[in-house]
Amino acid sequence: MKTVPWHKKMSKKGVKKRARDLEMVGEVMDNAMYEPEQFPGLIYRMTEPKVVFLLFSSGKIVITGGKSEKEVKQAAEKIRAILKDHELMY
Repeated sequence: MKTVPWHKKMSKKGVKKRARDLEMVGEVMDNAMYEPEQFPGLIYRMTEPKVVFLLFSSGKIVITGGKSEKEVKQAAEKIRAILKDHELMY
C-alpha cells in the first residue's frame, strides 16, 4: 500500500488549516462526507473509476476499491486535478 501526501505543509498550524480544508472539500465535492466526530478522515466516493478515497488532515490519502493498479493511478490523477481546480491542494 502506498500513501501520498496531498499537501506539503506539516506544522501544527497547517494541521488546523488542513482540517478546515477537509471541511471545504466536503462542501464542494459531490459524494464526499466529512464528519470528524464519527471518523477523522473525509470519505469521497468516486464514480469513475469506482474507488473510495479516505483523505486525512495529516495529508495522507488512502485509495481503496480499485480493480487494478492502472485504475488506482487514474483515480489518483483525477482527485489531484479536482483538488487543484478547487485550489485545495498546495
